[in-house]
Amino acid sequence: YLSRLELKDNDIAVFIDIDDFKIFNDTYGHDAGDQLLVEFVKILREAKDEDLVIVRYGGDDFVIVLKNTVEVSVPLLMAHVKEALVTHFTDADFSYGYVKYTGELAETLIQADHQMYQMKRKRSKEQ
Repeated sequence: YLSRLELKDNDIAVFIDIDDFKIFNDTYGHDAGDQLLVEFVKILREAKDEDLVIVRYGGDDFVIVLKNTVEVSVPLLMAHVKEALVTHFTDADFSYGYVKYTGELAETLIQADHQMYQMKRKRSKEQ
């Protein structure tokens, strides 16, 4: 699906990974893990229901494309999503990275993924 997606200069790609998803599944069961994923997508859609594309990239990884969005609004949107998520799953959290579309989809996703891992590393050092 991503290969067919057309991005424009003012689009932003967000790479998201649910933190410690395996531990969540091991603790609460795979049904709860599935519910977490479904609720996460629902919260994203409710937070920004227009100009949003959500793609499940892997087990607990998502690529979000925010169409026609300014970069400064992304942390506010992600904070809102986190706040809503913990009302349903108190142990759930996620890391993310975001990049304005660079003109090349693969490079944009690599950069967003790199930023997401920077957030994960920073958090692990803080704990």
